[in-house]
Amino acid sequence: EDGIRDSSTSRGLGDVYKRQDEGCAVVDEDECVDCGACEDVCPIGAIKVE
Repeated sequence: EDGIRDSSTSRGLGDVYKRQDEGCAVVDEDECVDCGACEDVCPIGAIKVE
């Protein structure tokens, strides 16, 4: 598996993230439950849940 999936899994986010061809992590809206956990654990503070 790629580093983004490994990283998100280790933060307890499971399959919420997927990787695009460009290398960016994106939220899989079918898996997301709007809990905000990704915002809390993003290592670069790039996620904002509204």
